[in-house]
Amino acid sequence: MLSERFQILFIVLIIGGIVINTTYLLVKFAPGDDYAIYTYFAEALLNGENPYNLSDAHRSEIVPQLISVGSSTQPIEGVVPQHYADYPPLLMLLNAFMVQLHPQKGLYYFYIALFGLSFFLFAVYVYRQRLAQPAQKVIPILFVLFMGFNPVMNATWFFPITDKVIFAVLILSLLLVLDRPYIFTIVCALFAAIKGLGIPIFFFYILYNIVNRKITLKQLAVMASVFAIILLLSHLPFFPEGMNGYQWRAERQSSVGHSSLFLYLRGLDLNFAGLGTLLTLASYVFLGIGVIRKRVDNRAVIVLPVVISIIFNTEPSYDRILVALFAMLVVVRNPWVHLVSYLMGILVTLADNYVYSSVFPLQFSSWVIIWGWLLYVLYAYLNENLGKYHY
Repeated sequence: MLSERFQILFIVLIIGGIVINTTYLLVKFAPGDDYAIYTYFAEALLNGENPYNLSDAHRSEIVPQLISVGSSTQPIEGVVPQHYADYPPLLMLLNAFMVQLHPQKGLYYFYIALFGLSFFLFAVYVYRQRLAQPAQKVIPILFVLFMGFNPVMNATWFFPITDKVIFAVLILSLLLVLDRPYIFTIVCALFAAIKGLGIPIFFFYILYNIVNRKITLKQLAVMASVFAIILLLSHLPFFPEGMNGYQWRAERQSSVGHSSLFLYLRGLDLNFAGLGTLLTLASYVFLGIGVIRKRVDNRAVIVLPVVISIIFNTEPSYDRILVALFAMLVVVRNPWVHLVSYLMGILVTLADNYVYSSVFPLQFSSWVIIWGWLLYVLYAYLNENLGKYHY
């Protein structure tokens, strides 16, 4: 009876989360700089331009309706600087398709649909977890409360609008196909083609399966080939100009800004160029050692590359940090962690004095809340998921 009531409550919360969020978002359209950037280059592509090599004559008709003129994003009416086209070609094509459906709100409706899809994928994930491991604790109720009934999700991913909900869908999709190597390879290749994090995830997934003898040499060759082919094909439409996007992204992320962990080090004059990259690579090495020594489960090869890449990014915005929190909270089973996260989500939403690169973050601010929250969840995740799979 308890299990049946639990399932009914879970389903009601899932449906309620979808309905409440969708209804609220449909009447609240809040475009910001990122949304204007996506729209600008998508519109250029639809007008026959190469978004990675725009002509001087190109002017957007949509962007002036979304954000004000005079900012760094739109210094001249209808013009966004070329170096903001710093994302992969497949995402560029996807954005263009959505803008074609509706010039101003096509992308917005797409992100709302993805948010609803993430609820569905999480419900399927929980159902499969309970079938496979009925004796283990699964904490879906509190996570659904955090994801669907906490203002942090709407306030962060939709006010203003960003595309980070894509991460939620891709992370959940990978968790659902962990035991299906070929499907995992296809989904991960699409992840890499849309958001480059799919590349380290695929590497550690392959390493995990080799160490645990879950794939043969033939399977490895097929998986690597499929992954490479999908990734290469996704870059053909704008080759070679599309490769400039990675250079622009590297240049932008060489600075310290937004809600970066390195703000504190910069304030103490301890930060130096390349520190974020060095720490990222070092963390990848430690993760690789953990995989080889069989001290991580198969979900860690999805979650930890995401967390590492975001923590040691020198310019992560809060919406991106929430992706790392999301990735860990999906698999953490400690109810206290979910309860604290629910409360922290409310607290950080109320703390509107976000700290950026020009402010030394020693005051009680959202920067302190965000990183305290992230480190707490990371500690809980590592304590719960690492070190007990050695055999």
